[in-house]
Amino acid sequence: MIGGLLRTWIAPETSCLLLLVDLYLIGLNLGNSHLVILSLLSFVLFSLVNAVKFNEYSSVVVSTSYNQSLRAWDCSLTALSQFRVLPDLQIIDSFSDSVMSVCLTNSEIIGGSVDGTVRTFDIRIGREISDDLGQPVNCISKSNDGNCILASCLDSTLHLLDRTSGELLQEYEGHTCKVTSVSYHPKDSCMITASVDGTISVWKT
Repeated sequence: MIGGLLRTWIAPETSCLLLLVDLYLIGLNLGNSHLVILSLLSFVLFSLVNAVKFNEYSSVVVSTSYNQSLRAWDCSLTALSQFRVLPDLQIIDSFSDSVMSVCLTNSEIIGGSVDGTVRTFDIRIGREISDDLGQPVNCISKSNDGNCILASCLDSTLHLLDRTSGELLQEYEGHTCKVTSVSYHPKDSCMITASVDGTISVWKT
């Protein structure tokens, strides 16, 4: 039985709406109101969905889960044309703990995990790069130019990483509890973070 609604996401380029309801990731085609359950059968039982991200064309969505995996789903309008359970397009399960956050580029899937790593997967050549931050990672965000990844950790610190090499470019301190959300301003050269300490901070880059 599906219970309370937790979160929603809307794909910017299509009429696809994602709903996170209990343990179900549900896709809804707003054009014809057809419903698709993405994770009813494909996810391990009692595996919580932590986050989702649409690709640039809104045709694929990548979900992160408590079951230590990243999963890619076909969310094209063709796939959402009827009520059914969709198989996952790809599964990445090299994490050793819950995957909390995800970023996408044209050819890469980047995940942040409680195991303390930020892992970059180049889906064109099957290469994985792992950067160990030494603390559980709560959330990650890609810079506007795509060259950097900002990662927040359980110890309240922020780590700015070079996306290609994984080099730690800068570490930010200021929050007193874990940072739960990080985001880049769409136009200005600054970052915005939110924390369990009750504050929202703006950082100039």
